[in-house]
Amino acid sequence: MIHNRRNTVTGRVRLVLGLVALWGAGCTSSPGPEEFCGLTGYSGFLNDYSRLEPSPTHKGAWYEQWTDLAEYHAFIVDPIQVLPEKTVDCRPIGRVTATELGAMLRAEVVDALSLSGFRITAEPGPGVARIRGAITEVTRTKKGSGDSAAETDIGGASCEVEIADSVSGKRLAAAVERDVGPSEFRKGEADPYFDAKVVFRHWAARLSMWMRGQQGDAR
Repeated sequence: MIHNRRNTVTGRVRLVLGLVALWGAGCTSSPGPEEFCGLTGYSGFLNDYSRLEPSPTHKGAWYEQWTDLAEYHAFIVDPIQVLPEKTVDCRPIGRVTATELGAMLRAEVVDALSLSGFRITAEPGPGVARIRGAITEVTRTKKGSGDSAAETDIGGASCEVEIADSVSGKRLAAAVERDVGPSEFRKGEADPYFDAKVVFRHWAARLSMWMRGQQGDAR
């Protein structure tokens, strides 16, 4: 989800790369749990944050990875947890909305990995890694009275993810991501979670590229 080590992507992953250059204008990189565009950081979902390092390429992102990750070609993608009961601006996140957001992020991850040639499975085994993740913060897109993007507040989300061997449980990689949506694509949108949902697609594409990069290193 952190390193973009290969430039060749397929289908909608390529589309998402066009959005990356537009992301996070006006935001500054922040270490650890400090604030990033209104998103504050570590939630406690991961058991260990001590080995996370700031991403050299993505603001607001921290990561950990081991070389063993290159040996995995299939993934179990667990249901994505939605930890917050309220958005950053203290609006309640209902159960239906939380379920929708978690399912959407999982679907994006499955789709992006599948498009990159990885096998999605429900069975643990050799060469199979388990991905567990959580949405830890959500910022709503607040639309103004007009259609101009300048009259809205940028929304986004934070997530934490861990990749582990599906048999032993050994941790192979982890990441903390915080992103906001690209205002250029928000004009006319009334969905308060529009930016968060676009961020999900961005994360999934980046995760897929990260995994493809590991396979490239292995070869």
